[in-house]
Amino acid sequence: RKATETGRPLVARSDLFWPDEWGSSINTQYIFLEDLLVAPMFHLTAPLETTIPGEIAREVWVPPGDWEDAWDGSIVRGPVTLVVQQPSDRIPLWYRRDGAFIVLACDEATRVDDQDWSTLTLEVFPSAVASETRRFVAERGSSAEAAAGEARTELVLRTDGQGGVAVDIGDGPVRAWIVRLHLLPGQLAAGASLDGAALEPLESWLCHLGPGADTDTYFPLLGAGTAPASQAGPVAELRLPLGGRRSTVVTLTWAGR
Repeated sequence: RKATETGRPLVARSDLFWPDEWGSSINTQYIFLEDLLVAPMFHLTAPLETTIPGEIAREVWVPPGDWEDAWDGSIVRGPVTLVVQQPSDRIPLWYRRDGAFIVLACDEATRVDDQDWSTLTLEVFPSAVASETRRFVAERGSSAEAAAGEARTELVLRTDGQGGVAVDIGDGPVRAWIVRLHLLPGQLAAGASLDGAALEPLESWLCHLGPGADTDTYFPLLGAGTAPASQAGPVAELRLPLGGRRSTVVTLTWAGR
């Protein structure tokens, strides 16, 4: 919806966001949906040396801010130019740690019109400072609401910079929501509330998924129930009951470094 209304592309070169940064005009990497840094691997005429046979290396310019490697969970602070290497079947990928807000459908349909929108997962990467991120979900498909143009929901992520986030889920179709809060190593969720009412006992509503996934088989952004990458912090996963056409505010707090 944002792209339709503003003309801002879903895929953009980094200098659209950081025009004054020297390294932002590289043509071989891009920002996807404002929250993901993607640097496709390609075969160079003069390839960079690698430490593991069979892997490919390339330079990547990392934009300002904190970015989490989607494959191993390590965090790098930009702006900086890195040499990264991955197997040929992996694309170097980073999440924006400064308020990234990614919406996932829970099924594996290959066409948008065939996706199940009855449950959506929100991947939340809280900022270290106060920030606000807005997203819109505009459902497509064969449902009556989609056909009538009513299957739209506004989502707002607010980080207070003091160990708390609020996720405002606007009016929209009846569906369930799963909120996944990506914490830093050493942090744990300390509390949760729904529309101002504390969710207690917390362990009945929320679970912590610790890192430790096998690096060789790990794949990012698989949604609910999946563990984070090996060097990442835990994910606090909160499953909300089926909600109706009224706004809902989910608040989460955490403790740790």
